[in-house]
Parts: sequence; structure tokens; C-alpha cells
Amino acid sequence: MRKLIVLLVAAAFLVAMGLPAMAAEKSVTFYGNVRITTAIADFDKEAAPGGKFSDKDLDWALDDGSSRFGAKFAAGDIAGNVEIRPRDGGYVRHWYGSWNFGAGKLLIGQTWTPTFQVVTGQAMYGGLLPGYGDTLGSLRRAGLQIHFPIKAVNGTLKLAALTPNTEDVGAEKSIVTGTTDTDTSLPDLEGSLSFGFGPLSGSVALGYNTYSEVNTATDKEYDIDSWIGMFKLAYSGGPFYVKGRVYKGQNLAKSPFIASSVLSPTDIGTAPTVNIQDVDELGFAACAGFKFSDKLGFEAGYGQVKEEMDRPAGTVNDENKRKSYYLQAPITLAKGVKITPEVVVLDNDHKIVDGTRTELGKKTYYGIYWFIAF
Repeated sequence: MRKLIVLLVAAAFLVAMGLPAMAAEKSVTFYGNVRITTAIADFDKEAAPGGKFSDKDLDWALDDGSSRFGAKFAAGDIAGNVEIRPRDGGYVRHWYGSWNFGAGKLLIGQTWTPTFQVVTGQAMYGGLLPGYGDTLGSLRRAGLQIHFPIKAVNGTLKLAALTPNTEDVGAEKSIVTGTTDTDTSLPDLEGSLSFGFGPLSGSVALGYNTYSEVNTATDKEYDIDSWIGMFKLAYSGGPFYVKGRVYKGQNLAKSPFIASSVLSPTDIGTAPTVNIQDVDELGFAACAGFKFSDKLGFEAGYGQVKEEMDRPAGTVNDENKRKSYYLQAPITLAKGVKITPEVVVLDNDHKIVDGTRTELGKKTYYGIYWFIAF
């Protein structure tokens, strides 16, 4: 009996000793960075507020959208990430948990989506080029994701069902006159496949979103469909690299895909016979860079977008064309400390809506982007 009691006490002691060891397997890592823009913003009169006079201002401010503080959690096959920023009304960047179930990984919450695929390294304002060819897909969005490693292509297959995008209905937001409500039946569906072979890497991505505008007085629904397809390719050889991406989409102004589209789909006809005229969009972005050393680099990039919407025969189609380019020289002063002198030009060119052409002018930014990680 005594031996049994001793064994039980020893077992209990071992279990008690094992509990701290199990707790030690959990880890929490804190991180953060702060970013400051010190630049001159020089707008043509067509691009300036009011559109009557050119405008030049000093911008000396915190980048509250990209500065961040976060914590990463890990405990065996379970992990998570919470990341916040100092932007009023949009504090949360990431808030998700993940489970590695062996064949893949399940993610629940808000984080990068499969269509988030940045090409250029343009720095100021957290990146100005999403609306000029370097579309960010749907950035960070809440929902469910599942990721599978694909060894055959040295990449990852990502599938996601995310919160669908809808627009507030009203005089300015509705596409179809008289709609007073929106309905959704499907989540925002996205997928991507990345690959890598030696110095080449890239990915393909697709996204689809749909919602309906509803006229509650007549009980009529009108579907607003949007989609995007992207292909990205990059080459890196020694200190030199080049990256490019092309995308095509439809009705991106009414989608979760961040393209900063100028034109919006519109309704043609009179209820109950209404046709939705879709806006087609095509864009591309590319950049090339050279790393002179671990301390100094150089990068140049260019982006271009064209939007078009067909109108009935005998009328002028709507269109918008815009382009951008930038030069930068990132300088690393110490580990986690970087400054980036940069010049960015956003040439908004013009738009044609319902036969009326409007010049939109250029926006030029030049200055230094300051960064410290901690």
C-alpha cells in the first residue's frame, strides 16, 4: 500500500511539474513600428480641392494607417495575431486565430486576404499606388480562410469566404433609381496560388463579390456583380530585382477589391426594365530595383489603369485613364531604422462620364518617409 501511495504521490508530482512545462510551450511576441511622412504635396488646379487653383502644402504627419502595434500568440498548432493602429475609427488591422491541422491551416478572423498582392515598394502614405495599377485586392477582411502548401510549385493555395461588400443605398450610392435596401446571399469568395522556381516567383488570384439592390416598394432586385483576376511575376538575381503584375476586373468601384476606381456601373432604362451597365477595368504595375549594399538601394516603378463603360449606340462611352510613377532610394541607418527619400507622381489624366470630359490633373509628392521598428 505504501508503495502504491508513493507511486501516486510521485505521479501527482510529475504531473504538477509537467503543468508549467506545458504552459511554457505558449509564447507571446510583441512588436510594432512607427512611420512619419515629411513631404511636399503639390497639386495641379484640376486635382486640388475646389479645382480652381493649384495647391502646394507641407505634410508633416504620422502615418496612422500603417504605424502599428501587435502581439503574436503561439501554442502548439494554435496561433493568433492581434494588431492595432492609431487611426480613429479604424483601429484594428489584424485580429485572427489559426489552427494547423496537418494538411493545411484554418484561419478565422481578419487578416490579409488571398487577393492581397502588392508589387511595388512605393513608401509614402503607406502606398499611393493601389488605384494606379498596384491594386491591393481586398487588403484585410474578416471571414474564414484555409491555406494548403503545394510542394509541386513551392507555393501555397489559399481559399477564402469573407464578409461580402455592399453599398449604402441612397441618392449617391444606389446604382438603380428607387432602391432602398441591399441583400446578400454569398460571401466575398477569393482564391490564390503562389509559386516559386529559383529566381522566379509569382502568383495568380481571383475574387468574386455579389449583392443585390432592392426596391422595397416594387419588390424588385438588381444584382451587382464584381470580380477581379490577377497575375504577378517577380525575378530576383543578386542585387537586382524586377516585379510586375497585371489585373482585369469588373465593377471594382462596388467591390471589396481596392482599386480606387473612378467609374461606377449605372442603370440604363426605366423600371421595371433596367439593365446594369458594367465597368470594365484593366491595369498593370511594375517596378525594378538595385541593392547597392545592405544600407542603400534604389527602386523605380510605374502603374497604369484604364476603365471603360459601354453606353447605348450613338452615345459616347464612359472612360477613365490614369497613371503613376515614382523613384526612391531606401537608406537603412541601423537595424529597424530606415528612411526613404521618394518622389511620386499621380497623373489622373481625365474622365468621360455621359459624354462630358473632365480633366483631373496631377498630384506630386516628394519628401522622406521615416520608419523605426521596435
